[in-house]
Amino acid sequence: MARGVTSSVPDFDDFYRDTRQRLFHCLYALTGNTAEAQDVVHEAYARAWQRWSTVSGYDDPEAWVRTVARRIAVSGWRRARN
Repeated sequence: MARGVTSSVPDFDDFYRDTRQRLFHCLYALTGNTAEAQDVVHEAYARAWQRWSTVSGYDDPEAWVRTVARRIAVSGWRRARN
């Protein structure tokens, strides 16, 4: 079934609502900083939204967002270190 814009919005909203707290807790454990964890979570979900037609078809979209979030956090650490 092809996904149109109108059908993907509620799917993404449900996905976000169901997974955001878990992702935030994971990123807070990695960063130890509430603001940084929130920023990373926001960026990861923004990227998921941009690619939702693809990401929603994965077996585990939450794993994709979690991986992206971890990579964003690591990139931030590397930039801060240099």
